[in-house]
Amino acid sequence: MKSIAAVLLTLSLILPSALARDSVSAAEVNGTFRSKTGSEFRIWALGGKLQVEFHGIHPYKTPQGEDTANMGFASGTIALDGDTAVLKPEGFDECAITLTFTKPGVLDVQQEGYNCGFGNRVTADGAYRKVSSDKPTFGEEDN
Repeated sequence: MKSIAAVLLTLSLILPSALARDSVSAAEVNGTFRSKTGSEFRIWALGGKLQVEFHGIHPYKTPQGEDTANMGFASGTIALDGDTAVLKPEGFDECAITLTFTKPGVLDVQQEGYNCGFGNRVTADGAYRKVSSDKPTFGEEDN
């Protein structure tokens, strides 16, 4: 009889690939996705590629109690492979931001590497929900 740990290990290896989707529609990826902190991904499908902009924010209070934030920005045209795309900010080779469209309206983002050119404590990691299906405005670096 297999141990519970062996069964869980097997499931952890099988499930991610079983849950990956072969493709996602333009309607699913097009739009603006926002995290709880206010960071955004603006995405538009271009055939098998995506135009992507990340507008990151890390809000905090100063020692004087004033609201402020650190910012981060990345953009590019990247390939979409099934339900996943990887953004590598220009000039930051050790940084990779993996975007996975887990289900309609939900974007899961994992950042590998901490030197992505963003402000202190700004990261792309997290869950993002679609807040608009309209074509995003690209080229604006403010949130």
